[in-house]
Amino acid sequence: MKKIGLVGGISWTSTLDYYKYINEGINQKLGGFDAAECVIYSLNFGDIQRKEWVNSFDLILKACKTIE
Repeated sequence: MKKIGLVGGISWTSTLDYYKYINEGINQKLGGFDAAECVIYSLNFGDIQRKEWVNSFDLILKACKTIE
């Protein structure tokens, strides 16, 4: 199984949903105790709001590069 990277934290509740749905899908497909190999980089949404969306690309890019 490949390891996936997930950039979360835009809302911790949506990150929770993504993680849940990904793992439910893996478990349905493989069964048993199987779950996704996953690395989550959770951003602080407060930082994004302070910079505003149009200026927050660097925060999101840093998260992606860190996961990579």
